[in-house]
Amino acid sequence: MMSKNPHYSYWYAFWREVVTSVMHSYYQVEVQKEGEIPIGEGGFYSPNHQNAIFDPVLPALETVHQLYFMTRSDVFEKPILAKLFDSFKMIPIYRKRDGVDTKVMNAPIFERACQILNTGGAFHICPEGTFERERNLRRPLKKGLARMGFQALEACNFEQDLWVVPIGMYYERSEVVGSKVLMWFGEVMNMRVYRESYERDKEAAIAQFSRDLGDKMQQLIIHIPNGPYYETIECLRDYFEADLAKKWKLDPHRMSCRMLASQQIVANLTSLKEEELEALKGDLVRYNGLLEEQGLRHVSAKDEFYTSYLSYAWKYPLYVYGVANNLVAWHLADRIVEQKTKGEKFKPTVRVVVWVVIFPIVYFLQGLLVAWLTGSFIAMLVYLLTLPMIGRFGLRFHQERECERENKAYMESLKGTREEMAEVEMLRAKLLKKCQ
Repeated sequence: MMSKNPHYSYWYAFWREVVTSVMHSYYQVEVQKEGEIPIGEGGFYSPNHQNAIFDPVLPALETVHQLYFMTRSDVFEKPILAKLFDSFKMIPIYRKRDGVDTKVMNAPIFERACQILNTGGAFHICPEGTFERERNLRRPLKKGLARMGFQALEACNFEQDLWVVPIGMYYERSEVVGSKVLMWFGEVMNMRVYRESYERDKEAAIAQFSRDLGDKMQQLIIHIPNGPYYETIECLRDYFEADLAKKWKLDPHRMSCRMLASQQIVANLTSLKEEELEALKGDLVRYNGLLEEQGLRHVSAKDEFYTSYLSYAWKYPLYVYGVANNLVAWHLADRIVEQKTKGEKFKPTVRVVVWVVIFPIVYFLQGLLVAWLTGSFIAMLVYLLTLPMIGRFGLRFHQERECERENKAYMESLKGTREEMAEVEMLRAKLLKKCQ
């Protein structure tokens, strides 16, 4: 069946499995879906863009489709790289900044895209264009997705559906290995329903669809408007989202539950008057300052973990084994990332590329050492198969232990008689009340 699919590639399928293993070592991925995505019809996956390489790659790992990607044309200049990128379904797209006539150069590209869509292929496009780490949707969206979709529908005389899946990407800490990420696949949109509007006025229909897509995407993310109080709202959202989720009797460790709470917090805070936000900003600065003076950090419901002595007895040896056998790869990869990364926001992208290269090499060398020590290639194979899984376990167990330690330190400080901690608790309650 797969061999008859013109968009299926065994090469792509192999590397998708490899990258899935790496990505699930890098992040704890949670997926939420609203409805089924059509099979056999062409369409688009459309996420917001906060994290360079992960925004296109993560959705591609969680879909039944092998996705095509529109990629800036300058990376295709070397023939060898052009063939490699083409094997991963990357298609060059020309931009005005490339100094070419984009209408002429992109015409055959759009024709090829239409053919892919009309034969059941699927594209990944981030309609915001460039990526930024701020938690908001940059609007108006670029119109390339809408133009491409309507062009494909024109080519088939609007006789088949063309779907678009809006996706919300929510990264807990995009720069921290082992942190969580939520992919929320929204309700499927059908571009075919815009036929009458498009035939009446093409540009108006393209603009309307882009606005509707933006509205759908904004519902699936945490949207904090840029402005003088962006950092204040972002900090308070991060501090209290899990506490609010817990109050609603939702799981504070699930990203989907916390995102719903965050959306409510942002709505509450953005509705405040400027003088209220200014007072809130002052209280937050004082709260953070007092915590720093006490050598503490803010703790919340998402930091609440409990490891029983019984589970600790078997988890700790596995943790030590996992850390010991991944330490060389982790350390080497981190050194390369620190040396090669120019901007902080590019670190996650550089790190995952380094991981894809470094970890297999280090694992293979360690496997050879095991084969030499044991005289058994079966032992080497078993050892290699356990390394990624045990590495993930070790990293997550370490992070849970750190949360337990920080929570304990905070609670111990509350038992003391320092006046500062009484003020910390007073400010914490005041800030939480505003968020709720």
